[in-house]
Amino acid sequence: MRSENWMFALKLFLPSWNFFNDFTAVPQIEIQLQPLGAESQGWQPLFDQHTTRNFWRVVFNPAGNLELLEKSLVDRAVTELEQLPTSDLTKYATTKSCAGLIRLARARIRRRAPLAEGTFRFRLVLVDPARARDTRFVSAKCSIQEPGA
Repeated sequence: MRSENWMFALKLFLPSWNFFNDFTAVPQIEIQLQPLGAESQGWQPLFDQHTTRNFWRVVFNPAGNLELLEKSLVDRAVTELEQLPTSDLTKYATTKSCAGLIRLARARIRRRAPLAEGTFRFRLVLVDPARARDTRFVSAKCSIQEPGA
C-alpha cells in the first residue's frame, strides 16, 4: 500500500484532524472568477480555511462532512493526475474526474456568491508543509451557470 493510500484511509477514521497536513503535501483546488464584463480576479481557495476546536463537530457536523467528501474528490483527482503519463496530462480535461471537479467548483461558487453570469477556471495545487506550491492542472474557462440552464 502506497503511503498516500494509508493516509487517505487513516483520514477516514480521524476526519477532523488537520495534523496530517503538517507532514505531507496537501492537494487544494483554487478558482479564478471572471464576472461578465469584468476583469479576472486572482486565484483564491475554493474551500475556506478553518479548524475543529469542538469535539462535537467530529460526531455531528453535516456541512463539515460534506466538505470532507468534496475534499476527498480533490485528493483523488490529484492522485489520478499523478498516475497519468506526462504526455496524457492534456487528456485529463476530458475525464469524469475533471467534470466532477467542474460541478463541485460551480456549486461552491454559486453558494458563496451567486453570480448571474461569468466564467471561472480552477487549478489543482499541491501545497507542502513549507508552503511551497506546485500547480498540477489548470482548467479551461467554464461557465458559472449550468450548461443548458
